[in-house]
Amino acid sequence: MLHQNLELHNFAEIEPWAGYATGALHRIPRRVADQLTPRGRWIALESAGSEIRFVTEAPTAHLYLGSLHGTSGAPHAAAEVLIYRGDFRHDHVILQPGVQTCIELNVPEKFANLPPEVLRGRRFSGKIWRVFFERSRVALHHLDAHGYTVRPPAADEKPALRWLAYGSSITNGSAATRHVNCYVQQATWRLGVDVLNHGMSGACAIEPEMVEWLASRDDWDFATCELGINLLGWIDVPEFRRRATHLVETLRARHPAKPLALITHFTFEAHLKPSEIAKREKADAFDAVLRDLASVHHLALIEGQKLLAYAGGLSTDLLHPADHGMFQMGENLATALRAAWPTLPFAR
Repeated sequence: MLHQNLELHNFAEIEPWAGYATGALHRIPRRVADQLTPRGRWIALESAGSEIRFVTEAPTAHLYLGSLHGTSGAPHAAAEVLIYRGDFRHDHVILQPGVQTCIELNVPEKFANLPPEVLRGRRFSGKIWRVFFERSRVALHHLDAHGYTVRPPAADEKPALRWLAYGSSITNGSAATRHVNCYVQQATWRLGVDVLNHGMSGACAIEPEMVEWLASRDDWDFATCELGINLLGWIDVPEFRRRATHLVETLRARHPAKPLALITHFTFEAHLKPSEIAKREKADAFDAVLRDLASVHHLALIEGQKLLAYAGGLSTDLLHPADHGMFQMGENLATALRAAWPTLPFAR
């Protein structure tokens, strides 16, 4: 989405908000969010993995932002913002909820006289300011470039391929120290692609409204769907089959030629404890549904337990991978996607 020559990456909507000239930035439109589960309604509006991107010749620019709430809806939790210049990490800023913050962006002195191939990086041109958001609800006031021209990044300054990632809190980056460490972001760096992250922490319920909205988008080149873990406790296998089938058939009907992969359960508690046999059997049944759908519809199938092969890569809740587990998953997923779709122009 573009707004006043800013690219609002992985944001779908701006809602007017008192005190902010632009407004609240929604990752998923409110008309969709308001049809989801009670938790999904606010998770959908969070900004994890979303960015504000722009290019300017201004030696110094000031970006005015606010946090409407911090991580996971905690009203008093600070929100983290990572600043990049292309692929290069530049700064780390904390937004306090309810306080408008000015972020000063100064062109890095060390970039002077760098060869163009170095500035190009692996994915992004070093000309691009990238303001990368962790999980929070954010609002944009305005950018002051002090009279210098501002433009969105050009196509040749960004990755050629876009990945649509739908899934649970694990896709959303929960338990990683920062969202940039989650397996999705780790895989993007290895593959040289961009990502639209629609992970739904605790709320990947495959609702028809979410499915229809995902299918309505045409701004992606390939997609992965990590399904099952958020539904284990409250729907049965036939209902999971119905929801997963609707997702696959709807995406296939709208995008028959685009590569699509299904990801089965990652290693978690039920795979590790003999006492959790009932939960493991249900997870296995959900995974069997995904394998059947992949076979019938000729989709790529990614076995989650092969991505996270080491139980020690989990955090102590035995569900969410920690940073080192996420790194392994990103590496393994990049390898699996290259093998599944050898004709896609992934970085090597």
